[in-house]
Amino acid sequence: ELGAYILSQGHFHIAYVGVTEEDVSVGLKRRQGFQKAVQMFAPSSNVTYYKTTFHVKDAMKQVSEILSGNRPTVIVCAT
Repeated sequence: ELGAYILSQGHFHIAYVGVTEEDVSVGLKRRQGFQKAVQMFAPSSNVTYYKTTFHVKDAMKQVSEILSGNRPTVIVCAT
């Protein structure tokens, strides 16, 4: 649902920050759900996937790096 909503709001340059896929519920299934929404609603969108840990400081560092470059229109954080 989140992926569909974000795409419906016109966001097509997206950064997705999630944990590794070793965590099936959070890392794998949430990412797969988001990817499915992208494929259904905006297959030509530009999504960059980033991996982080469950630690807030690690996620903050990752987001800081994302914001220092070519900024996306939205950052999705799935933890």
